[in-house]
Amino acid sequence: MVILGFDIETNGLLQTLTKVHSLVITNVVTRERTSYADQPGYRPIAEGVRRLMEADLIVGHNIIKFDLPALQKVYPWFQYDEEKVFDTIVASRLIWTNLVDTDMAKIRAGRTSLTPKLAGWHSLEAWGHRLGNWKGDFSEVREAQIVAELGLDPRKDAARISELVWAEWSVEMQDYCEQDVDVTLDFYELIVSKNYSIQALDLEHQVCFVIAEMERNGYRFDTVAAEGLLAQLSGKRAEMEDSLRSIFKPWYVADGGPRVPKKPNKKMGYCGVEGEPYYEDRVAGFDDEGNPIVKRRKVTPFEGYPYTKIKLQVFNPNSRDQISDRLTKLHGWKPREFTPSGKPKVDETVLGELPYPEAKELTRFMTVQKRIGQLAEGDNAWLAKVDPDGRIRCNITTNGAVTGRATHSSPNLAQVPACDAEFGPECRTLFTATPGKTKQLGCDVSGLELRMLGHFMAKHDGGAYANEVINGDVHTVNQHAAGLSTRGQAKTFIYAFLYGAGDGKIGSIIGKGRMAGRAIKAKFFKKVPALKKLIDGVKKAANSKGHLKGLDGRLLHIRSDHAALNTLLQSAGALVCKQWIVEFVRLLRDHGLYHKVRLVIWVHDELQMEIETDLDESYDTVNDKGETVRVHKSIVGDLCIEAIRIAGEKLGIRVPLTGEFKIGNNWKDCH
Repeated sequence: MVILGFDIETNGLLQTLTKVHSLVITNVVTRERTSYADQPGYRPIAEGVRRLMEADLIVGHNIIKFDLPALQKVYPWFQYDEEKVFDTIVASRLIWTNLVDTDMAKIRAGRTSLTPKLAGWHSLEAWGHRLGNWKGDFSEVREAQIVAELGLDPRKDAARISELVWAEWSVEMQDYCEQDVDVTLDFYELIVSKNYSIQALDLEHQVCFVIAEMERNGYRFDTVAAEGLLAQLSGKRAEMEDSLRSIFKPWYVADGGPRVPKKPNKKMGYCGVEGEPYYEDRVAGFDDEGNPIVKRRKVTPFEGYPYTKIKLQVFNPNSRDQISDRLTKLHGWKPREFTPSGKPKVDETVLGELPYPEAKELTRFMTVQKRIGQLAEGDNAWLAKVDPDGRIRCNITTNGAVTGRATHSSPNLAQVPACDAEFGPECRTLFTATPGKTKQLGCDVSGLELRMLGHFMAKHDGGAYANEVINGDVHTVNQHAAGLSTRGQAKTFIYAFLYGAGDGKIGSIIGKGRMAGRAIKAKFFKKVPALKKLIDGVKKAANSKGHLKGLDGRLLHIRSDHAALNTLLQSAGALVCKQWIVEFVRLLRDHGLYHKVRLVIWVHDELQMEIETDLDESYDTVNDKGETVRVHKSIVGDLCIEAIRIAGEKLGIRVPLTGEFKIGNNWKDCH
């Protein structure tokens, strides 16, 4: 079996690169290394690319998202079998989900060359330090040279410097590429030694391939509409700032600390107590003969009274400190939550729960400010991240959380507000299909959290709770079990409980505190004993082993037993969704439809995609009430729901899984 480890260097990032400078390939078994470059003394890169195509397995770090598509971009004839690819960064994020803790412990003990800046990172540099095989980074060395040679500013000229670093091939670049392959193969051997779950490794690799293409697809963004929304929100922000300043009138505050005057000054208001005057002699100079010239002066002792300057403070609604100060002094607010630095926590959630009229206005202002920030302010604002083709490409780390959930960044499109949030519909409308060419289809898994709970409880109740989730009204059942007044309270309670809410948070559902929350949970456990058995069993396993086992055999690290159930359920939901995505793509390919579908975003239990217009068979009909309703119909949607069912069966879920889909022109229409 031929296993080849490799790495490449290019003249840019995936969106802009046009050339591969270096390719280094090492046989994993023999450790025979070949260095390729289209330069004198090296074998041609195309030869190495063909060699990769012939291997039984190719190994590299972040090759799914970068190296492989980069090679295909420069060498369109390059092909590979996804089943013959092993990406060490995918394995790293799966196996070592608690790197921050282990790294910091070693850093504090002085047992690693790793710096705190790299703690928790899955980069090749970080692993080079952990393995004791890191000899420096080419880009850092070259950047320093360029800055020194051209006198560039590392901050102001960062983009230019980065471009110059990778613009031209050099022997040093080739040498560092060889070193990177050495680190990669050392790391690969460590991964193999872990004998980790093959099922989990396979799933993570399959998902990463799908999501890598999703990232390259990007999500079409309506820039014109976004600029219009920005203008609207900016105007509203200005109005609200004026309104809040009229509500919170200017007040006087200290301008610095206490001061003590050294002498009285009526004009400045400096005063104090004067003592008995006395005279003192001082040397004012010397005469021609060198004798001192003594002058006498009258001295009146003065002990000044301390004073503090004040200034008129105009209310700044962007200042958390000022908001806290005004609510405390004007309304006697007693904050219950604090930041790590000890200041009262002030955000939309906290303010939204306060009874003061001003708090509601402040909450709305913060929402407007947050939407403006998401739209236009900062490096990761949506408008700042639109590529020349009109699409936003969000980075999705497929195993970014301990639970196996994906995380999103640059920009974080998982934080696009939902349609039930203020300005949520306006924001979701910005993410669109391509007019005249595609429609947008959105699909999500139905009742995922409660179905996962039913799955794990089935061992203790024979599937009774799961049956209520599927065939009954589980929220009414929970309402009676917890002794709550309304079905709405029960719905809030169960989801808060599943996400790890404490007694105080549970008690706040009925407007009370920690004791009430504890009583609600006790009553619920008494009526639903299977849940108590599940929680006790999960806590016991977490305390004895420090981890739980996921649906695909992965290990879920547990920091505290109270988070054990939440971790187990979130992981199960995440793995169901990953298996769903893999099965959906397989079904699309089996039906010859993959080329007509473009996945654009995946957020937890929701998948959004563009489909060619001929795949939309939706129609309007009239219901029993005489109302016109839209019936969403598409073979793509049907396959998406079928994939959910298959995913549940493959992972052994004891509850049947399903979903629903909608078709429209944008994200708002489809969720």
